[in-house]
Amino acid sequence: MNIKASDIAGHDGDFRLKVQVIENIDSMLANMLDGMHEDVVVVLTADHSTPVSVRDHSADPVPVAISGGGARIDHVREFDEMSVASGALGRIRGRDLMPIVLGVADRAKKFGA
Repeated sequence: MNIKASDIAGHDGDFRLKVQVIENIDSMLANMLDGMHEDVVVVLTADHSTPVSVRDHSADPVPVAISGGGARIDHVREFDEMSVASGALGRIRGRDLMPIVLGVADRAKKFGA
């Protein structure tokens, strides 16, 4: 699912709207996850950063959270760029995300013995 509203708020330079959109996403996510089977893997991230101060896409890292399946639970409790950087995933490249998700979902190709 792609929610475009936070990107639009970033392009408009509207900090308050961007905060409201993120809070709404947080609320919707809580409803979606409530009662979801533990084998379902959910990934929360963005395709790019759009800071309100820049009003355009930037090369800044985006936060990633993976829940469900075989995901390891780490100490991170806040979903923002700085907090998640200290988590179990560390800083990864976008092209490495799907292999990680497939592994968490026990769908990765097996190599070796």
